Amino acid sequence: MNVFRMTKLRHFCAVAEHGSIGLAARLLNISQPALTRSLQRLESEFDKPLFERTAQGVTLTPLGQTLLPHAKTILVEVDRASENLQSLKDQQRVRIRLGLSPNFVRHVIPDVIEAFITRYPHASVEVQSGTGEQLLALLGSGALDIAVTLVWRGTLDASLGRVMNIHQIRVGETTAGVYAPSDHPLAGQRSSSLEELATQRWAVPYSLSISYVFQNVFTSRSLAPPLQTINSSHLSMIVPLCTRLQLVTIMPRHVVAEDVAAGRMAPVSCPPLELKYGISLLLRRRSSAMSALNELTEMLKSHFRRGDA
Repeated sequence: MNVFRMTKLRHFCAVAEHGSIGLAARLLNISQPALTRSLQRLESEFDKPLFERTAQGVTLTPLGQTLLPHAKTILVEVDRASENLQSLKDQQRVRIRLGLSPNFVRHVIPDVIEAFITRYPHASVEVQSGTGEQLLALLGSGALDIAVTLVWRGTLDASLGRVMNIHQIRVGETTAGVYAPSDHPLAGQRSSSLEELATQRWAVPYSLSISYVFQNVFTSRSLAPPLQTINSSHLSMIVPLCTRLQLVTIMPRHVVAEDVAAGRMAPVSCPPLELKYGISLLLRRRSSAMSALNELTEMLKSHFRRGDA
């Protein structure tokens, strides 16, 4: 079936669905006269009308009612074939640029990237790590296709998302809390006050949201923010430095879970410093590899919704 007949069938289905040539034309982004001519050409192939024109709009004739389910089936199958062909092309030359917050470098790459490369063995995946602010800038500039990051209070500013042409999908949440080396004096306490924690030396992840919110917890209570002895975007450095220098840290639970289980770190209870973050996928609204990118997005969503953060 040639492309011109496919176009006429799409026009026919749109008018049948909406019962109005004017409305269908607006939704199809073509002029009403052009849509009318397309329908007339299709009707000429059958030598009978497909629609009855009334003051209220249009309704299907018996011939139109017979044609409609067949037209829908044809369009679905052609679209599916097109998607499958595009998928085959994507497998051969797809290039995905993925950005990861340091919180997820160790936890996302092994499972999701392996599954994606298995599905697209000829794909090229470029992985960059950066703070949420850095990843947002890279997405906005077109240097990334998708990013996985923590978003303070869970929601990206709507106006910022529109301006930068970025779409957010929230896939989970995590809580950042206070941790100390297992042999630190605070580790054995049931709870600690902000006043006590303000006197400690800290290792804090370099992220404007965590660093800013961390400081604000103290200043909003008229306490001087504690000394940030270490401020790093490389989370793998923080626990070793905490244990060597007896520093206290604030980290997302999923990042420090293995160190707690191994007995290297211990949680320190302080409710004001339990900070809730949304785990979000941030995507450019347009990408050159949408089929593969959509599949990677579904893999990431499944990964986090299983609780694998």
